[in-house]
Amino acid sequence: PCAADISKRLDALTQRLDQTLLINVLTVRSIGIDTLRLRLEPNGWRDEAQVERPNFNRRVNQLFALLETLRLNDFVRRDPSSVMVPLHVLHLTRQDVAGAAASVAAVASAASVAADVQVRLWTVPNGGLIQVDALPAQNVDAQTLANWNEVISRFRSDYLFNLETEFAL
Repeated sequence: PCAADISKRLDALTQRLDQTLLINVLTVRSIGIDTLRLRLEPNGWRDEAQVERPNFNRRVNQLFALLETLRLNDFVRRDPSSVMVPLHVLHLTRQDVAGAAASVAAVASAASVAADVQVRLWTVPNGGLIQVDALPAQNVDAQTLANWNEVISRFRSDYLFNLETEFAL
């Protein structure tokens, strides 16, 4: 047994690895999605090569929502890149955040604090694998992988009107 104040301090200092945010999307300043390159500008997320395309704000927000769900739940070491080509590769460039390492669990710090983060997705029987940098690839079910594919596929085309987000009838 230990004093209550010691227990509270220990609890405040510890983080569960399965609850640690692997990628802080608030610091992302550019995104590579397969061959597409986006950059955050004052008027939103823009395609670096085709600036006439509409902004990607809504699509980036949907991607960020998925990235924020990534957790380190599976510690089995596997290297799918040695036997399979990734379905998608995301490359996130972040602004340098001084002192961010102090607030992130040591195991996840490589993905959370690095200026560049790579996320790769693979299809496997009954689902997929998602890997953030060199952390262990995480198993995902088929529906989760389908959600990722749907969100990523939306970056390929533009719509003249987006009634879903622009108007509430």
